[in-house]
Amino acid sequence: MGLLRRCVWVVLLLILPACGPSATERISGAVESGDAELVTSLLEQGAPVDHKVGGGNTLLMVAAKNGDAEMVRVLLARNPAIDAKNFGGGTALTLAADAGHATAVGLLLEKGASPNIDDVDGRTPLIHAAANGHTEVARMLLDAGARLETADNEAQTALMHAALHGREEVLRYLLEEDAKVDVLNFEECTALILAAANGHAGTVELLAAAEARVNAVGQDGSTALMRAAQEGHADVIDVLVAHRASVNARDRMDRTALIRASENGHLEAVKTLIRHRAEVNAVDKNRQTAIIWASLRGHTDCARVLLENRADIGAEDMNGWTALDWARSGEHAETLAVLEDFAAARRR
Repeated sequence: MGLLRRCVWVVLLLILPACGPSATERISGAVESGDAELVTSLLEQGAPVDHKVGGGNTLLMVAAKNGDAEMVRVLLARNPAIDAKNFGGGTALTLAADAGHATAVGLLLEKGASPNIDDVDGRTPLIHAAANGHTEVARMLLDAGARLETADNEAQTALMHAALHGREEVLRYLLEEDAKVDVLNFEECTALILAAANGHAGTVELLAAAEARVNAVGQDGSTALMRAAQEGHADVIDVLVAHRASVNARDRMDRTALIRASENGHLEAVKTLIRHRAEVNAVDKNRQTAIIWASLRGHTDCARVLLENRADIGAEDMNGWTALDWARSGEHAETLAVLEDFAAARRR
């Protein structure tokens, strides 16, 4: 019995170490927690420097994404695959640039990381930095040879991403570096159109001052002003008009900015456009006016403002329907009441 007990203990002593965390598991946790001393020790014991964790991220990617400069130094000293890609096609430099970790970016570039590798979306480290407003990182990448005009899978450059997200500081820097302002993406939108549609008035001002084409048209014939009106960005409308945007331009359906604003119920945009002398009774290809669209959608306040500014309540569309007909059909009781009161007052 004593011999059997001793044999069991021997077997347990042999098995237990194998049941504990492996060197690979330990180094993964140590990198994530920022334990540089333990990582150094495990690497010296033969732990793989290029081990991959969740999402196909290498240890270097984890450290770069976390902005752990000390850990990045420790791992770089072991000559890892510096431009390895994760499942999304990103490198350690991509992740550091996206998060704005300038020190980590500098270490990776100094070690020879490529600034021009794109991910599965075609986005380079520079595009990621620009989209997230990391000006210092963008400067470092360009100094290291990043290509300024590289476009992603949607044909959008770093400048376009900065405009899309309203990153004014990095946009200003890219403009200083002579980034092109009128590049078209796959929907034929310029940086100015993207900024206007997303309500970034300061960005629109910067681009217009840089002589971006204010009246450029997108795939559906819409201008920056039309997109701003459609989304209800009255402050952007003011900026664009100050830079000579055409208030009464028409898209491929002959809709004006005022028609778009009225259709979507953006009262302040409607008021702003009227203040800038928008044509109140312009008709689209279906012969529908702003007042018809406001009534069709039940936007009572917009309808009231249009009527106060000489909208033709009797205008008929291609089917012979007026604003009253559309309000009645849509069961927009409040809008219908306003229209009927106006019609009655006009008859008196």
